[in-house]
Amino acid sequence: MYEAGLTTGTNGNVSVRVDASTFAITPSATSYLSMTADDVVGINADGERIWGHRKPSSEWALHTLFYRSRPDVGAVIHTHSPYATAAAVLGEEIPAILAEAVHILGGAVPVAPYVTFGTKQLAEAAVAACGSMNAVLLCNHGAVAVGKDLASALQCAAVLEETAKIYLLAKSAGTPKVIPADKLQAIYRAYGGYKPE
Repeated sequence: MYEAGLTTGTNGNVSVRVDASTFAITPSATSYLSMTADDVVGINADGERIWGHRKPSSEWALHTLFYRSRPDVGAVIHTHSPYATAAAVLGEEIPAILAEAVHILGGAVPVAPYVTFGTKQLAEAAVAACGSMNAVLLCNHGAVAVGKDLASALQCAAVLEETAKIYLLAKSAGTPKVIPADKLQAIYRAYGGYKPE
């Protein structure tokens, strides 16, 4: 995530579902360049530490609510990647503009309203806005990408960033053309039948 430019410093956080009630999450205020496996923290759905010596990320509620709400989610990545965050600052969804992105992200990427970071309210707003999609923008904050595992969540975060970049570049030059809604099913079928509800 750090090497791909999806975050800087200690911004953002990553988690993975360990079992039905346990989640591993990155620690709070720890540089990705110095972070080791020993710094990762195990928590339950209430954010209580099960293992590890660090304090869990302040966004633990965001992660655990995604797991409780989405049985299909096995990993959550919250980034402050520049293009996705720029789109989030605009407070506008990223429309369905690329077939590959529709396949990975699920369609247009919604934006959750601004809510103070690290709060239960932010978690609720993000999960509600995301629905069955695989990514959501957090207004004036960043983005969240989810997947069945860490690799797919990271792929989603990278595709979101690239799509946001292309969207903003296209928007700066004119009016982006959005894939018509009646064409989305063909994209889902072409990529193996995935269809968000």
